[in-house]
Amino acid sequence: QVGVHGIRIEFINEKGSKRTATYLPEVAKEQGWDHIQTIDSLLRKGGYKAPITNEFRKTIKLTRY
Repeated sequence: QVGVHGIRIEFINEKGSKRTATYLPEVAKEQGWDHIQTIDSLLRKGGYKAPITNEFRKTIKLTRY
């Protein structure tokens, strides 16, 4: 549920390095983002520059807090 939990993602970028990114609970709600938009924004925040596909999204480790 957007706006209730903060989220942290871990992923392997296009160069093979492990990267992370975090948003506090209010960020996605304030921006009006849905789940996919929030994940995609976190990937960009974490430095992922390649095109984001559904297949790649499935490889992300997501932690709610």
